[in-house]
Amino acid sequence: MTSKLIQIENASAILSKVLKSKSSNKYKLLQILNFYTLTRDYQYTDSSYSFYIQFIDDFTALIQKDIIACLKPEEIESLLEFIAFLKTQTNSYKEALQKSEDKLNEERKRVIAILSGSSANLSSAFSNKINIALIEQNANSEHLKFGTIGKLRIDEAIVSDEIKVKFTNQTNSGSELLKQLNQSVNVAQKDSKRKKKYKLLFEFEESDSEYDGSSLGCAAACLAFNSMFRSELHNFYYRFKDDAVITGAVDNLGILIPLSEESLKIKLETVFYSEYNTFVIPRDNFNFCYDLLEILEKEYPERKLLLVPVSNYKEVLENTNVSVRYYLRAGERINSYYKKYQQAINVAAMVVIITGLAYAALGIIIPELDKNPVNVEYTDNKYILKNKYGKPVWESKKIGKGRDRYAKINTVEFNNSLFLDFDGNDEKEFIYVKSVENKPEYERTIFITSGDSEKIFYSLPVKSFFTKRGDTLLSPMYIFNLNVLDSNRFGYGKIFFEAQTRFFPCVIGVLDSCGNLLSEFWNYGHLSLYYKNDFDKDGHIEYYFGGSNNKDNCAFFTVFDTEFIDGASPEHDITGNNKPGTEKYYINIPGSKLLEKSDNMRNHAFEIIRSSDTSIFVSTKEMVYRDSTGTQVQPYLMYYFDRDMNCVGVVGDDYFTKIYNIMQKENPELEPLNEYYKTLRNQVMWWDGEKYVNERAINKEYLKRVSKTQ
Repeated sequence: MTSKLIQIENASAILSKVLKSKSSNKYKLLQILNFYTLTRDYQYTDSSYSFYIQFIDDFTALIQKDIIACLKPEEIESLLEFIAFLKTQTNSYKEALQKSEDKLNEERKRVIAILSGSSANLSSAFSNKINIALIEQNANSEHLKFGTIGKLRIDEAIVSDEIKVKFTNQTNSGSELLKQLNQSVNVAQKDSKRKKKYKLLFEFEESDSEYDGSSLGCAAACLAFNSMFRSELHNFYYRFKDDAVITGAVDNLGILIPLSEESLKIKLETVFYSEYNTFVIPRDNFNFCYDLLEILEKEYPERKLLLVPVSNYKEVLENTNVSVRYYLRAGERINSYYKKYQQAINVAAMVVIITGLAYAALGIIIPELDKNPVNVEYTDNKYILKNKYGKPVWESKKIGKGRDRYAKINTVEFNNSLFLDFDGNDEKEFIYVKSVENKPEYERTIFITSGDSEKIFYSLPVKSFFTKRGDTLLSPMYIFNLNVLDSNRFGYGKIFFEAQTRFFPCVIGVLDSCGNLLSEFWNYGHLSLYYKNDFDKDGHIEYYFGGSNNKDNCAFFTVFDTEFIDGASPEHDITGNNKPGTEKYYINIPGSKLLEKSDNMRNHAFEIIRSSDTSIFVSTKEMVYRDSTGTQVQPYLMYYFDRDMNCVGVVGDDYFTKIYNIMQKENPELEPLNEYYKTLRNQVMWWDGEKYVNERAINKEYLKRVSKTQ
């Protein structure tokens, strides 16, 4: 017992030093918990000093500070157990302990809500700060390490000394942190090609801790590059997503250095149990993180954490899961110019004031003179662009009846207009499709305006189409969808459109910011939906389209890498160009026996939904059916695919089950429904670039195109 008492005395002395040191509240709290774990089995006597009593004030005060995020459920349970134990040992702290217990119970509810997927998502707003996953330890207890998340910010300002890079929180003079900060800034300066002097101040918002380590390197490089980029008076700068966390050091080329598995495990678990939704990691650590995340998700399947692997810090700046380009408003540009030319502006201050007074005198007519649109409205069958004062600066002609419902819906499926800055000139352009009586060419034309005059952005030419019967058909197209094309690898500024004729072909086209056609994919059949997601978790967004394949009389869906949308659907190019498609997957889905009782020639893909983190399903509409009440219903089948696009299951909805059971009563030779689902699954066909096969296959033409870009 004496040796145990000595051990507790030593631990008590170390804990006292930790509580007085520069450490985060979470670290101190868990150190008290660690001390309790050591002492709780000790049998106290009247002659023994109750060591735990001396830390109750610190313990309850830390809990009330509101900084106890990122705790695991089991850590919260241990803290509650500690409080329950303390209640049995003393009556002097009854009120403080009860408040702490209530606070921890609220924290437990919050963490459970996060892990169960029932909590409101953390705001995805963007700011000029970056969240960083860190490892915290203390010189007084080096064997204990805990994960924490710090918010790093940067200021570019004049400092009193000649230090170009300054860290305002506490750290050792020769720390890895300072070395990494200087390296990050040097990399950013080289990439931004800035030659002028800079003085950058970095700091974490939580200033109680002593910081070290190099995990802030990637984030510091992003902040430094952003600061230098903005100070050079560009039209935009970057803002970072509040629900994203970054970790990783960078070398002298800006490439992320792989982290140790021990460190990464602590950090990933810290982010997983927090309210943050995105975690940026070095690409070389992706496989380890992915495996560890799958283990965590097995215990908490509703908790969704997106991993974003990057090789170079600049990939963070162009990844919309983490950052966004923020285009400066007029006032912000003025402020930037003032900072850059402060001395000259001060000399001319009186002139500016006088000019400002004259400008204010014209305040009545300025709203009428401002022709820069900032938003768009759809009113009275017309698009109306308005300036920041709410004054109309341009309006379209009335949209035709056929287009009116699309313009009103303005959803992903039926988007007929886009309003954003395409060419980076800090002014928004409005791109849209319209319909005018007796002008069928407008159906296939995209128009653009910036509030002054309207001009054609792109016009889809009338083509001759060749059917599988050998017919030649001439039909105008009509465009029914416009949207921005997401690309994580090769930048932004591209849009895509969908267009189709009245009878069967459909085209997906890709345009640059000037309206030049970059590529197009023709499908022998209509497309009825699209969906985008990084379902296979390769760090790049894929596009999923579905509809009907008129060549094979069945439903289909196809998956595109956003960089390779070109060619035509398998086996028959309706344009006659004989250009093979570069889709990643083209999958034919068989029609069911219900089609035999329907007037429909074929089934078609109706909806694409990610049903879980590892499963996506495509629903197919099999027929139109009227039940006994005369109500029209539509039976559906759901085809489930895993991340590698293997078909892993088929299931019908209630209407499908009901109708099939009726058919089975009429024809007992029909196989049981569950067996029929297996038959349908085995009839799914994948295009391998040369032929259809009934096993998962990637299009060889896509693989060829990818290999040429590597």
